[in-house]
Amino acid sequence: MPPWQETALKKQRQIFNQIPKDWVLSQSILDEANQQRQLSGSFIESLLDDKARHITSLTSQEVIDRMANRSMTAVQVTEAFCRRSAIAHQITQNNNLLEIFLDHALEQAQKLDQHMDKHNQTIGPLHGLPITLKDQFHVKGVETSMAYVGWIDTFEGKTGTGKERNVNSELVRELLELGAVLIAKVWPHCASMWLV
Repeated sequence: MPPWQETALKKQRQIFNQIPKDWVLSQSILDEANQQRQLSGSFIESLLDDKARHITSLTSQEVIDRMANRSMTAVQVTEAFCRRSAIAHQITQNNNLLEIFLDHALEQAQKLDQHMDKHNQTIGPLHGLPITLKDQFHVKGVETSMAYVGWIDTFEGKTGTGKERNVNSELVRELLELGAVLIAKVWPHCASMWLV
């Protein structure tokens, strides 16, 4: 196997291993997904529990409003969207997410809930809203490869810059400031099709 394929395979395993074990789908479900003409809608929803299905079916504004009136927490919302993202990643044969940062997302959501408990107000207009990003935006602590194998473990293809996994893009900084919760990065072509 050529070195670039080994690097790509290692990265795919790394991404898959970040999915919580109880969210990993069985081979029979993956085989069933492979036979589906359409993976969105009723098929993916059949793989979610009632709570995750309900939360991920709400509009962005409904999600924000429910967190603001405290009928849902940022942790509950983040967990539901992370679960749906992990399932979508698996049923598309591990091909839509380039980075998953569930632990960081839940930590961020917890901080938002603590802020809400302490101050009884949201942090901003996107308080707790889960967001996936194209893998062209830098998120501190997370790799940005833009799906180029040669960019893995680099900063825009260059090594030794000190910026590897150490920079937030301006858009990322603004989303975080407005209260969004970043949950994953998708292939650049996936981001133009849907927001998990």
